[in-house]
Amino acid sequence: MLIYLEQTDSTNDALKKLLEHKKLEKGSILYTDYQTIGRGQSNTVWESEPNKNLLMSMVLYPTIKPEQQFLISKLISIAIIDYLKEIHTFALKWPNDIYAEGKKIGGLLIEYSWLGKNLEYVVVGLGLNVNQEIFKNENAISLKLIKKVDFQIKDLIICLQAHILRWLDCFELKEKAIHQKYQDALIYYQQKHLFTLPSGEKFNGIFNKINQNGSIEILHLEENKTNTYTNKEIKF
Repeated sequence: MLIYLEQTDSTNDALKKLLEHKKLEKGSILYTDYQTIGRGQSNTVWESEPNKNLLMSMVLYPTIKPEQQFLISKLISIAIIDYLKEIHTFALKWPNDIYAEGKKIGGLLIEYSWLGKNLEYVVVGLGLNVNQEIFKNENAISLKLIKKVDFQIKDLIICLQAHILRWLDCFELKEKAIHQKYQDALIYYQQKHLFTLPSGEKFNGIFNKINQNGSIEILHLEENKTNTYTNKEIKF
């Protein structure tokens, strides 16, 4: 099922409001031409011109335990770049940003609704820069800037919907395979890089490990000490 809104504050919020009143079929997508309050990870704002980019949210009903939440994030991330590889080469930046040509082209915002220890549903929000050519952020890029052609956004949505559902059916709960594919797609993994703490302090380190809950372990080179961070506790 595809649900279209010309404009909304947030596709994730709009889809969750629908789910308050009725259960939608697995893989149902709500998409829009423009978000007035598009959100990214850690409440960042998603920059997008009207009618230029892919802005959608999908509902899924996987059978997982609370400690397996990041498994879904990994699976959706690799499903998306697996489809997009037909267009270009893409990579992931932890936890779930999509990169091309060393710049950000998309990102995921995944939200879970639990009833006790039972998962009610997962809403997967995806923003993908498609036909936009001018960005305030110099670290942003789009499919059009890469391929020099316009893309039909609805066609991309339909193809991504089918691809994500196929991956979910084939790989559901195969944690080792999902983790390996996610790890292989990451940029900066097991490489020396400059990291920034919320205080503004910077340090050189090596991103060494991804934990089951989605946190990562970084070796602080100057202190020769390994620390664990969530996505709100470290930037790079």
